[in-house]
Amino acid sequence: MAAFLIHMLKWALTLTLLYSLYGLLLRKETFHSFNRTVLCAILLLSFTLPFCRIETGRATPVSRHMARMETAVHGFMDTGEPRPMRHTAGNEGTPEAAFSFWPRLSAGIYAAGAAGCLAGYLFSLGMLARTIRQGKRLQVAGVPSGIRIVRGKSLPASCSWMNWVLLDASTAARRGHPVLEHELAHVRMKHSWDMLFCELTARMLWFLPFAWMLRKDLRDVHEFQADRAVLRAGVEEETYQHLLIRHAAGRRALPAANSFDHSSVKKRLVMMCRRPSARTAALKAVYLLPLVLIAITSFARPAMVRDIRQVLEREESAAPLISPKALLESVAVATRAPGTKTPAPAAGEKAPLPPEETPQAADSLPAAADLPPVKDTAAAKAAAPPVPAPKTEKPQETCHVTLAPITPEEFWRMDRNFWIVQGDEETYVTYLWCVREKEEHIGIDGNRFYLLDMDSGDRYMCRRIEGYPDKKVDLKLQNLQRTVVEFTLVFPPLEESLKRIQLVHPQARSQMKFKKKHGYKLKEVLKQKYKVIQ
Repeated sequence: MAAFLIHMLKWALTLTLLYSLYGLLLRKETFHSFNRTVLCAILLLSFTLPFCRIETGRATPVSRHMARMETAVHGFMDTGEPRPMRHTAGNEGTPEAAFSFWPRLSAGIYAAGAAGCLAGYLFSLGMLARTIRQGKRLQVAGVPSGIRIVRGKSLPASCSWMNWVLLDASTAARRGHPVLEHELAHVRMKHSWDMLFCELTARMLWFLPFAWMLRKDLRDVHEFQADRAVLRAGVEEETYQHLLIRHAAGRRALPAANSFDHSSVKKRLVMMCRRPSARTAALKAVYLLPLVLIAITSFARPAMVRDIRQVLEREESAAPLISPKALLESVAVATRAPGTKTPAPAAGEKAPLPPEETPQAADSLPAAADLPPVKDTAAAKAAAPPVPAPKTEKPQETCHVTLAPITPEEFWRMDRNFWIVQGDEETYVTYLWCVREKEEHIGIDGNRFYLLDMDSGDRYMCRRIEGYPDKKVDLKLQNLQRTVVEFTLVFPPLEESLKRIQLVHPQARSQMKFKKKHGYKLKEVLKQKYKVIQ
């Protein structure tokens, strides 16, 4: 839902940006075909530009504001990610109440408005279809093939839709009649397709006044074009103007159709009497070019081409004892069970140091080999000091988590929160977690994580979590808000026949219902090269 609302807001902002100068520069010009092209281009560009995503070297001021808007919408609408755990007396931990009422209310108001507008338009189309079905078909000499003439029963005014021309009782069914020529012009110029797209846009953006203003301007341009076609067909201008005035009194056409009585009569009369605009006035439409560039840059993704792996290796070589990788390796060596073999390094990676040479962190446990041997006797057991039981009630405070090379804005624009690296012996899944609070608890139970083959239903259960014992993560992070941390979960190797996959776990985003049902293509979730997002 959040992604849909973000696209609707981008759609509305782009349409407002492109349409803002049309009324000042082009509305009063007399080249109607060009104005029609501009309005249709505004409709098409406003819908398609939000899908255009390019990468730039640095963020522009407009793209920064757009990223803040997306983050705010995601934070407002997000109800799928668990909130930090609240520990109370007698309660082990319950998730705090996430935003639920206002997002649902906003989405409900928009959905109700869009559904009401679309229902009204469909009702108008239904009335038009019923009139066509109940009307009497007429054969008119000289009408181009494919155009059907129908005499509508109790039709308030003549109109047209697609290839149908509906005439009222007062209109003569013969070529040369101004009303019939007017409706035939609508059909020949295919105005119904323009209005169909415009009506859908206005009803999807029912909250935007500019969408309805554009709809009215496009309908006016259609009438101007049809009026010009009637005058070019040989109808006297004065006679046609008197006919417009007579038909404007007390008549109301079907809203879904192109009608002879649509639009303001005053505008049509003024446009007939206006002197033709100079051709150089069409250059005013050049304003669309900078506005389109502004729209494209506002939706750009700023990225740098440096590989984050090179940055991490350089930092690690400069300070190996305090790097996140060194700390994780030291903890893994200290907590590894006796007799466990060190896994072989992947291709291109440095082999880890043996246990006796591995640098230990200040708070890491001593290796089992460094402890003096203790005889298994009753006297030794009695003399040995009691070993305190480990406390697991409180989450452990840690500072050696790995930060993902993406920003929260980039995280919320992703349609998933994991990526996969395939190996010969094991499969590595990088699971991302966005930290939003100043003090946040992270609880991950690897026993409840598994990869699901969406085609066969096979489950690949989690074997371990790198750097954490017992396949569990229980951390309390402080002062890491607005960052994204990552955890590496290890699974069995995947079958070669696997095509679609899904990571199933309790923290899965509830709003991704479509992806939870259909999964992801495996090639879409394989790990790509890191990029630093600024």
